[in-house]
Amino acid sequence: MKTRTVFLIPVMTALMFSGTPTRVQAETDASCCRCASFFKLSDKGSGYLRHHIGFCPKCMTEMGGNPEEFLARLKGRHKGLSDAAQLTKQQARKSDLARDKARDSIYGREGSATGFFTALIGLASEGAGGAIKKVGSGVKKGLGYYNKAADTLEGDLGWVLDEGKNWVEGKTVGAVKDKAMLKAAAAIGRHHYSQAGDARGATKNFLGAHGDIKKGVSILESAIKFHEKTDQLANGIQDYLEHRADAERLHKEWEELTDQMELVQKEITKLLNCLELKQAQDGNKQSRYLPRPSPDGRLAGTEQWTVRFASAKTPADERAEMKALIYPPNEPDAAALKSALTALQRLRTESADFIRQLEEEMLPPLLPFWYDLQIELGRDFAKALLEWADPATDKAGRQYDRVMRYGQGIEANVKRAAPKAEKI
Repeated sequence: MKTRTVFLIPVMTALMFSGTPTRVQAETDASCCRCASFFKLSDKGSGYLRHHIGFCPKCMTEMGGNPEEFLARLKGRHKGLSDAAQLTKQQARKSDLARDKARDSIYGREGSATGFFTALIGLASEGAGGAIKKVGSGVKKGLGYYNKAADTLEGDLGWVLDEGKNWVEGKTVGAVKDKAMLKAAAAIGRHHYSQAGDARGATKNFLGAHGDIKKGVSILESAIKFHEKTDQLANGIQDYLEHRADAERLHKEWEELTDQMELVQKEITKLLNCLELKQAQDGNKQSRYLPRPSPDGRLAGTEQWTVRFASAKTPADERAEMKALIYPPNEPDAAALKSALTALQRLRTESADFIRQLEEEMLPPLLPFWYDLQIELGRDFAKALLEWADPATDKAGRQYDRVMRYGQGIEANVKRAAPKAEKI
């Protein structure tokens, strides 16, 4: 036991004295006021000066060797960021107002959504009960009628298309109010067909004198109105989504700017404090760096990090206010509106094709029958018109079905996307 104790004493003594610096290695250490890292202050002396105020070589290099000039640059950067944040917020507010205006143009009492729904109902009522298909059935009956023997033609006019007559019944035929004028035009068309055998050309002659009679066909009017309302709704949704995306983008930019402002302000506050303490350490009683930061961390004499310069709001309050501005609780469902917009773009094409089919292929051969001019047309011309109308009517029926299917799907999406009415 005694032998072990005697052995440990020299070892412990050696360990204790091995960490003691020699006079040649002696140095004084301090911590950097800016970054808090330790640095060698001097080779003279020994130990750590915990009350020393100074900057390490790395920080002095970052500050370009002059903390006062670096402070001035920080203040300039803070001012630039503040101005940029203020401008960005103003732009976000404009986008926000434009977004709300676009939203209300869709969902307001006289908004494009209401116009679209009303026009959809109008077009649906014109085709209620498969009206176009009934017209097609009447066309086929008419072809069967004209294919009968000549001696069975008399008096069998029941195939004249009741659905089509309903579309023109009671309509003003432009300046034409005398049925005799229409009969004369039909006779001219009949003569042209007998000479040329061209049903389209003969119909063109007939409509050339009274082309405005197409404007009195209610299904065509409903289709045109629906196409216009489709276009208005699509443009309104496009405007809303663009302004909404713009406001959200500007909000993100504003947050990035204010994040940078906070970092710069913290740096300014810390550097001001270090320079004042260093000045006091050097024995200069009159500070060149006042005003000091206030207790809430704001800098009197320096632009606030918040873009509301005169506001007493905290940065957290400012962020919450900005977020509420950009993301209000009464916004429509953007995903549902995007789906509706995609369908609206297809619907515009379909409805334009449907209108073109009505105007160019379905109505021209059938209008004379709807105005009870089949006798003036004559057998051959009337049969040629029905042969033209047969495939055109079938195609119009298929197009009508697609238009209604798209329209009903869009209606469901727009209604699903709508904010609560009492919040608008």
